[in-house]
Amino acid sequence: MTNAPQFRSGATGLIPYRDLIVNLRNDDNYTPHTITSLIVGPGPNQDLRVEAAQRLLTVNGHDPTIVTPSKTPYKG
Repeated sequence: MTNAPQFRSGATGLIPYRDLIVNLRNDDNYTPHTITSLIVGPGPNQDLRVEAAQRLLTVNGHDPTIVTPSKTPYKG
């Protein structure tokens, strides 16, 4: 994994991102969760974005209840 961000196109232009491996599962060893909270930024259809983040966490063995919507209003 490289430290330099990668980029993908989005509706508003280029979006920088990094691939991360968090709590890689190992059947012989339990690793405590390192994600303790996840805030979904403001945007249209924020409730759907929160649900998507919860599903992503769930399928990867994380607690979906740590997801909260941003309190910052969306101005689009």
